[in-house]
Amino acid sequence: MLRISFVIALAMIAFSATAVNQAHAVLTPGQLSISGSSTVYPCAIDASATFPSYYKSITGNTITLNIEAGGSGVAIPNMASQSDDMGEMSRTPTDAEYASMPYLQQYAIGIDSVAIVVNPYLSTWIQNVTVTQVADLFETHNVSGVMTPFYTYWSDFNPSAPHVAIERAVRDPTSGTFDCFYNFFLKPAGFPQTETNSSAQAQLAPYTYCQNNIDVLNTINSTGGQDYIGFISLGYLHYGGLSALNIWNPALSIYVVPSQAHVIDGSYTPWRWLWEVVNGTIPADPSNPNFVEGLWIAYLKLPNGYANGTSFLVHEDYIDMYRADMAGGPVINSTLQPELYLQPTQTQTYPDGKVNYADIVYFVNAYISYYTYHIYNPYADMNADGKIDYNDIVLFAQDYIAANSGLPPP
Repeated sequence: MLRISFVIALAMIAFSATAVNQAHAVLTPGQLSISGSSTVYPCAIDASATFPSYYKSITGNTITLNIEAGGSGVAIPNMASQSDDMGEMSRTPTDAEYASMPYLQQYAIGIDSVAIVVNPYLSTWIQNVTVTQVADLFETHNVSGVMTPFYTYWSDFNPSAPHVAIERAVRDPTSGTFDCFYNFFLKPAGFPQTETNSSAQAQLAPYTYCQNNIDVLNTINSTGGQDYIGFISLGYLHYGGLSALNIWNPALSIYVVPSQAHVIDGSYTPWRWLWEVVNGTIPADPSNPNFVEGLWIAYLKLPNGYANGTSFLVHEDYIDMYRADMAGGPVINSTLQPELYLQPTQTQTYPDGKVNYADIVYFVNAYISYYTYHIYNPYADMNADGKIDYNDIVLFAQDYIAANSGLPPP
């Protein structure tokens, strides 16, 4: 009993400074406009097929959804200009993005990774690579004052390969996919560390620009794409037409196939959170137009939301997280460094891949805030019924037990 009281006291302290923070962009009733990550986009499209009827069953109101991709780099600017209501991101925000939205709230919905891919034609000659080799395949170096590709022809990389020019498919530098590629492949090879990735992009060899993940897939899988290499969200591999390269893990002394299972067991090291972002906390009143943002997030996190009984994330070959994993991690920026300029009205803690005491404090915080300040936290609505109540306490406890017993998310 003393432990529970102590947790509640800590929670009261934690939310006292932010509990009165409400939505700072009032939505148009009956409409929800979302843009951003092309990684999260397939999950959002899947959910959009059934969410309107689900929303009506909870609130009695109708909703029209408008969902577009464009990359993580458009999410917060579109919210700031109010051209869209909320955003989806596959990276954390930059310092400038945090500064542009002082009431930014972030909710992790799952986990993804990035794969290095080639046209299947090339897989005869390139299958296993190190992180340094990946960087070299994309980078330039200074040769007599001229920035020159480290590898120009595939035969430069493997003498047995055809003597044809290496073609590269590269995402927008503000995208979450580029950010993950940079953090796990370019940065270890000494590329400059910048918030916008523009310096790293400037050092790349000539490439074909790809706004979204689907553009990478279509470019490499096209009739003229047989000489291409690129990088893409791990979830997009299930569309076919690409050959993913195995990456050397020096700690294990093996080449590791990029897969969801290997991200989970840690042998394939690149990974990233997938996010939903909103401008301000979410009102608990289902009749409030902004309530739809919270229910949308809770709906995306349902473990059986898709028609076949899987989650929307798993259906698109992403990775579910424990729903009770809500807090405990440091808030970082897009270069994976601690964010130093957080406002008290912004998200103050990230999930950390564990379910522990920090999550208990966070859940109690959300529970009390729901009834005291009428703020709806979609993390805590674990069954996505539009309420935070006893049923969510039970589900939180089940998730807590599963996470600490080595069981998969229930």
